Amino acid sequence: MINWALTTKWLNHNAHGSATSDAHSKDVAWKIKTSTITLPTLGILNRNFPDIIKNRTDCLPCNSEMETNHHIWRCPVILPRLLTTCD
Repeated sequence: MINWALTTKWLNHNAHGSATSDAHSKDVAWKIKTSTITLPTLGILNRNFPDIIKNRTDCLPCNSEMETNHHIWRCPVILPRLLTTCD
């Protein structure tokens, strides 16, 4: 079940002060890509560009399992950072 109130708060959170800042635009794009499972993770990049990525698929922050869009929401290193953006 999706908590729309929390989702709206998370998407609209602006830590940069200006609605037209490049940093805020990048944050919003990242949030949309992660929530729609379209973030180009290492697994997807390795599939599309195997010569560039060189079979590197493990999550860079935690290095414990393959980096996928689903892992980003469970990663013990990334998750605390995501939760602090909602405050």
